[in-house]
Amino acid sequence: MRAVAKELGSNPIEIKKAFRQNARTYITAKITYKRKDGAEITREADFTRYSLIFTGETLPDGRKADAVYLLLNEIYREILNTAQTRPLDYDYLKELSPGAQRFYELLSFQIFGALANDRPRAKMLYSYYCTRAPQTRYFDYEHVKKQMYKIHAPHKKSGYISAVEFRETTDSEGRADWEMLYTPGRKAKAEFRAFSEPNRTLGKKRKQQAQLALPAATEPAEPPPIAIHPAVPEDDLLVTKLISFHIAETTARELVRDYRKSVDLQLRALPYRNLNKIKDLAAWLIVAIKENHQLPEAVTQAEAKREEVKKATAKKEAADARQRDEEALRATYFDYLRVRAATTEETQPAAYSAFLDDTATKRAELETNPAHKGAAKKIHLRVFDDEQSHLERFRDYFCEPTFEAWFALQQK
Repeated sequence: MRAVAKELGSNPIEIKKAFRQNARTYITAKITYKRKDGAEITREADFTRYSLIFTGETLPDGRKADAVYLLLNEIYREILNTAQTRPLDYDYLKELSPGAQRFYELLSFQIFGALANDRPRAKMLYSYYCTRAPQTRYFDYEHVKKQMYKIHAPHKKSGYISAVEFRETTDSEGRADWEMLYTPGRKAKAEFRAFSEPNRTLGKKRKQQAQLALPAATEPAEPPPIAIHPAVPEDDLLVTKLISFHIAETTARELVRDYRKSVDLQLRALPYRNLNKIKDLAAWLIVAIKENHQLPEAVTQAEAKREEVKKATAKKEAADARQRDEEALRATYFDYLRVRAATTEETQPAAYSAFLDDTATKRAELETNPAHKGAAKKIHLRVFDDEQSHLERFRDYFCEPTFEAWFALQQK
């Protein structure tokens, strides 16, 4: 108790009070989850997580407690022992903001499943994430992109994810949703390797991994083919509508050819106009189209909204195209850095040797850092030793262009 109090900068009385508050937390659960063996379990139960036995009190087996013991209650213990697991770097978790922490907790299942099954990407639905974060759910791409950018930023910077792609879809109620596809970065791969190397034979490791119930289908299949039905071209539809108002077909086709946008707007405006005083609607409509008569406010607002959506769609498509270009060129960028490193080593041997000495010093500091222990230390060292990390250190040391600067040059 004193050790916990010292670690938290509190006193034993407050710690004991906190223990009791946690022990009294009563859980009412109605959940369905998958066990490690793949079986789906539905459980409806009411329980507390654990009971407390304080130092000096008698344990259930008759021994005297030499510290504070938490005795996990049966239902809670069974859930913990049978639920799916995945690696988490708790040092990394502590460095993150609350929002980024929750994202890491949720995505880690999918990342672990993708790496264990040799899939190139992991998938998580935006709606799924918002429900469990919890986080405000938006239904337009611009808000979603800005919202998730802040969540993704620290994980991209750390190398946990190397790339993100959004695929538009809909939920079960037909509302806008997005599949978020993540390419695991070097940190995620290092975590996976570090937690996949227990002291057991390769055969046992493969057997256990085969039995582990991993998240299903982290990499989405190709979208199903869209049924295409023969449709009348839009221009022909406009011509047909004009003919329905007793405008001659030849005149209707000329109007659509020469005033297409005005035809569309004036036809959409008709339901909002008072047509009772118009004696010859066909003649009036021809004049309205050619002279581009002022539109009712409802149509003007609807048109402005359409233009706004059109611009947003074009902006999204441009952003997606840029992201695809960036992903395609990222490997080329590291090839560029490899060539630059080899050239620098050959032409500036003293400077390159100083860079290697600086790298060795930083690695030694990382290795002796008391904040990193056990598996977490393995992960940090693996990330440090990764070739991409080495090339990025070379880039920063010799002031080579960043990927963003290099990519901008490729676009010129």
